Amino acid sequence: MSFATLGQLFLFLLWPAMFLVILYFADKEKFKQRLKQFKFKDW
Repeated sequence: MSFATLGQLFLFLLWPAMFLVILYFADKEKFKQRLKQFKFKDW
């Protein structure tokens, strides 16, 4: 396994994680509200 392949693999795994984190922090309030609604709806 070459260094370039390792770098590509690292980026491939890193980008989705970063995207999810950014999405979560950008949508945190909506996420909380949705979670509350979901819980109240269920119980």
